[in-house]
Amino acid sequence: MEKLTSDLLRQHFNATFFEESLPDNLKPSAVILLILFRNDELYLVFNKRSQFVEFHKGEICFPGGGRDDSDIDLRHTALRETNEEMGIEIDSIELIWSMRPTITRTGFAIQPYVGIIPDKYPYKPFTKEVEEIIEIPLSNLLNSENIRVQSSLTSNGTVTTYSYKHDSHLIYGATANILSQFLDEIKIIFKLEG
Repeated sequence: MEKLTSDLLRQHFNATFFEESLPDNLKPSAVILLILFRNDELYLVFNKRSQFVEFHKGEICFPGGGRDDSDIDLRHTALRETNEEMGIEIDSIELIWSMRPTITRTGFAIQPYVGIIPDKYPYKPFTKEVEEIIEIPLSNLLNSENIRVQSSLTSNGTVTTYSYKHDSHLIYGATANILSQFLDEIKIIFKLEG
């Protein structure tokens, strides 16, 4: 296995950004998978949504949200929302990649971006939206003991969903789907099994 480094990530992704046109009936939104490196380990940063938000109260998610009319593009949406929710200055986020959009059953098209932030960043969460900021080591997310796989039969065939456990937190739904895609890519980069 290669050593986990930010340079290796940058080299692999090479600032590749997908711009896909999506059907007009979907609501465009964007999130950022924030990465930090600490003691030679990669961490991902999540939000726990507060009880004051309209939807998905108390759920674990990536920072982000819906596109505003004033946003230049979805990259701007992701950066703006991350700044508003977590207090991370836009200049402190180095975007290195965008993933394929994820379509939710509630009609959202979520454009995920991947970005690197400095370790020990002084977050300033907007407490009306964010109850807690959670930094999870990659090793925890890749540990099979923390992953739940569920398959169900639908009219479109078999659908497999994932959820991830960290301490008392459970990551599921669209966030887990996006996380699974990212972890698959990480396994390729760092030559991990599974």
